Amino acid sequence: MVFEIKSSTEIGKLKRDEAIQYALQLTSAFSDMHTNIATRLESLESLLTKSNLENARLTSEVKRQNDRILQLERQANNDGQYLRKRQIELWNLPDETINAHDLKAQAATLLSLTGVPVAENDIDVAHRMKKSGQIIVELKSATHQFDILKNRKELKHKKTELSNNHCPKLSIVESMSYEYKRLDYICRKLVKDSKLEKSFFFNRKLHVVHEGAHKLIGHTVDLVGLFNEEVINGIIA
Repeated sequence: MVFEIKSSTEIGKLKRDEAIQYALQLTSAFSDMHTNIATRLESLESLLTKSNLENARLTSEVKRQNDRILQLERQANNDGQYLRKRQIELWNLPDETINAHDLKAQAATLLSLTGVPVAENDIDVAHRMKKSGQIIVELKSATHQFDILKNRKELKHKKTELSNNHCPKLSIVESMSYEYKRLDYICRKLVKDSKLEKSFFFNRKLHVVHEGAHKLIGHTVDLVGLFNEEVINGIIA
């Protein structure tokens, strides 16, 4: 039965016993209402607590999944580069001097200018790249590749030999996977903008120097950790 609240005029017309009875009924109705409100508030607080716990669980799960994705992306980047552990690229070769039928022999001659002996049979594959004046070489030994890269600085003392081979501006570089090329581009741009002191790629790793400290870069998040995210996004865009 619904309790009907009387107007002040109606209350004024009540007799003494009726007024007392009405007051008791009114008190009981408000007490029931208070209990009902308290119960509902308790239920809402319980739902809110459960919602907060679920939200915390979902937040934790999202973070876990993001960390897992990041880990997989890092692994994919490293695996992609590992597949190139025996590859070297030669840049700034005049196209007219590149003989497709004798590419291994030409590559062996040029690589040997580093002071590391390279014979034609040390090379598995050699072929032109899409960009003009570049060839890619895959050696049979990763150790051989490392030694050549370590000694490529010797080319600066071989100007006569380089001229005789029609490639005075020869560069010997470590072959990079697509993702590492992208990271290398960003780092070089940061160096140009004086945000990094140094950037170089060696032995399948991208190295930078930032505020005097040496760091390895294997994913975009490593750069975001060093700079404002807008800085990196501005270069990528």
